[in-house]
Amino acid sequence: MPLRWKPSRLDLEVVKLASSIASLEQASRLSEEELQAIAQQWRLAETALTVSDRSEANWHIQAEWLRAAWTSLSAHYPALRTGSVAFWKTLWRLWLPLAQVLAEQIQQQTQPVMLGVLGSQGCGKTTLGQVLTLLLQQQGYRVCSLSLDDGYLSYRDRSQLQQQDPRLIWRGPPGTHDLAVLQQALTHLRSGQPTLLPRFDKSLHAGAGDRIAPIAMEPVDLVIFEGWFVGCRSDRHWPPTSWPWPIETLADQEFATDCNQRLKDYEPLWTSFDQLLILRPQDFRWSYDWRLQAEQELQHQRGQGMSAEAIATFVQYFWKALHPQLFIEPLCQASIDSKKWVAAIGADHAVTQVLT
Repeated sequence: MPLRWKPSRLDLEVVKLASSIASLEQASRLSEEELQAIAQQWRLAETALTVSDRSEANWHIQAEWLRAAWTSLSAHYPALRTGSVAFWKTLWRLWLPLAQVLAEQIQQQTQPVMLGVLGSQGCGKTTLGQVLTLLLQQQGYRVCSLSLDDGYLSYRDRSQLQQQDPRLIWRGPPGTHDLAVLQQALTHLRSGQPTLLPRFDKSLHAGAGDRIAPIAMEPVDLVIFEGWFVGCRSDRHWPPTSWPWPIETLADQEFATDCNQRLKDYEPLWTSFDQLLILRPQDFRWSYDWRLQAEQELQHQRGQGMSAEAIATFVQYFWKALHPQLFIEPLCQASIDSKKWVAAIGADHAVTQVLT
């Protein structure tokens, strides 16, 4: 069922209201009248992660959750105080209703809830995990975030792998992860056991990165496992009838074929998920624009960063490995799978609609 948001004349009022609230210093100064005004205007019931109508009580609960977490959220995200429209849109359309839905699932299950999050760079995977953690921790829930990136092979192992397959010039494609370590962590978390979470430092070895000491994690209520191809499955009807750009040469097609084959090794990881949330840009090519913007900001702050040409080569490398049209779009198609949610992402990084 598509849950759509339509621009209206209320948008300017919402922006003004968000700005006024963002200027407040403490959550306790958010009046009931202001909270109700936000709820009425944003109509969270139409973008919540459920196909059923939501009661006004749910609106009030979500507003109270924002009030409770205001100090922590605004400390981590100045955009909340400055009235960033994109931030507020995503907060009300996705983060708050998702946090409430997850809390309900936690209460219904005897095991921790396992949430998989799929999204390319710039879609907001990291921010989603951090905001959900702050919201749910404020309500007394224990949350653990784990990234597919945390499971990279060591620098030494990847160097040896690159000698065997020179096409693996960057970490990230299927085949560059330690699946046994990731599987063990997810299994222990799922069973409610203490575990050691793998960690990876991307700054080591001149940016090539390496594994660092794992961190101890006690039993939790929610596990968020995110990554750029989390939940993707090998295409059993390979090869495709046509190859999307930039898969152009025979070598490109062979690389894509091998990555498709390696995806089978990852599928056991996905079976642990209770839900899969797909953060889907309305145009997959925006990931290049977002990466370019990030590098330009880095250059401004530190005087260093990748060139536009280097970014294009980097981004296209991953499109050649697992092209969004071949592996992500099929996941986003309507189905009877109640364990899948799709959040459409606009050019400004804000959620525009949520499909269930």
